[in-house]
Amino acid sequence: MSSNPRSKQLNNKMKAATKYQQSKRDTDRWLEGQERKVAQLPAVSGNFATLQTQVDQVKVSSTHLLIYFVIFVSKTGVDTKNLFISSNLSEQ
Repeated sequence: MSSNPRSKQLNNKMKAATKYQQSKRDTDRWLEGQERKVAQLPAVSGNFATLQTQVDQVKVSSTHLLIYFVIFVSKTGVDTKNLFISSNLSEQ
């Protein structure tokens, strides 16, 4: 293995890419599980008490999503500013 700075740079980028791919796979698995949970939720009710329960279930899922996102960012070092800018551009 060469001590060439370009080789070190390439090795670092390859390690980061591998780490990102693993995190992406983990995120995809988690997201698929969440999609299955949402698909199993009952239809929205006209009854206020049932509707409140359903809203509470979604709030829990939103909280889990936020926690997972924070963990994902901390593990991968994703630049969230660029992530959000890219996301906003694709919506236009």
